[in-house]
Parts: sequence; C-alpha cells; structure tokens
Amino acid sequence: MKKLYTLFLLSIFIFTTNFKVAENIDIDDAQPRTVQYYPNPATSFINFEFAANTEKQNYTLAIYSFIGNKMSETFVTTSKMLVTLEAYQRGLYVFQLKNKAGQIIESGKFQVIK
Repeated sequence: MKKLYTLFLLSIFIFTTNFKVAENIDIDDAQPRTVQYYPNPATSFINFEFAANTEKQNYTLAIYSFIGNKMSETFVTTSKMLVTLEAYQRGLYVFQLKNKAGQIIESGKFQVIK
C-alpha cells in the first residue's frame, strides 16, 4: 500500500512539474475598438462614434432589444451618430456593427433607463 501511495504522489509531482501555465497576456495588445458609445446607461439618446474611415466601409449599425426584436438598422454615413430613444422601453439593448457581407465587426450592449 505504501508503494502505491508513493507512486501516486510521484505521478502527481511529474504531472504538475510538466504542466505549463500560459504566459500573461497584455491587455494593450488587444484590437482597438471600432465603436465607442455613450452615455451608458442612456435616457433619451445615445451617441455612437466610429473609428476613422468607417463611413467608407459600407457598415450598418443594427440595434436589437434584449429579446431579439430589431429596433433599428441604419447605414453608417458619418463618424458620429446620435440615436434617439423615444421608442425604446427601459431595458438592455444590443448593437451590432456589420459589414457589407453581413458579418459582425463589433457588438456591444447598452442600457436604457427612463
């Protein structure tokens, strides 16, 4: 029994010494955001600011309620957009920035409080 226990401890030691821990990932190496939005939470409007030349990429900005209803979808024609929230109820909303092929470039969520 003592040999079995020793063998067990030895195998655990070998496993843990050969196990490599992933190196720290620097957060600054992350991709820069294409969309900035504020204020969050919002009450009557929300601003979207896009990175340079985004308006020339044929992107669309779609906003969905948290249960999946499409609230709006507009082409990005300027580097700043203001979305009024008159028809929006209190709750969480998700936005998606999509390219011409319909692929999601970036997404995020914001809250409406009224």
